[in-house]
Amino acid sequence: MTTQRGGKREGAGRKKGFPALQHEEARKLLSIKLATEFGPIVDKAIEQAKDGDTEARRWLTDRAWGRAKESVDMNVQPVFSLKALALEADRLEREGKLPPLTPLEDMIEYGK
Repeated sequence: MTTQRGGKREGAGRKKGFPALQHEEARKLLSIKLATEFGPIVDKAIEQAKDGDTEARRWLTDRAWGRAKESVDMNVQPVFSLKALALEADRLEREGKLPPLTPLEDMIEYGK
C-alpha cells in the first residue's frame, strides 16, 4: 500500500454536520437565555453609563443606533502653507537668525 500525500482520498476533509450542529444548538440556547436576562444587563449598563463608564455608553449606543461610521474628510484646508514656511526660513537665514542645524539635520541636509 502506498502512502498518498494530498489530493482527494476516501474519508479526507472536514467531517460534515457534527460541529456545526453543536454550534447551532449553542447559539439557540444562548439566544433563549440572553432573551430572558437581557433586561437586567441593559439596566446595569445604563447605571454604569450614568456613573461615567464610557465603555458602557459606547456599548449602549452601538446596540441602540449601530456603530458610528468613521469617515475622513479629504477636502481639508492646510493649517499652514509650506511655501510661506520656506520663505520665512529663507528670510531668517539671510538675517542670520536661523538656529544652527542639529547633527541629525546636518546629516540629512548634506547627505553626510
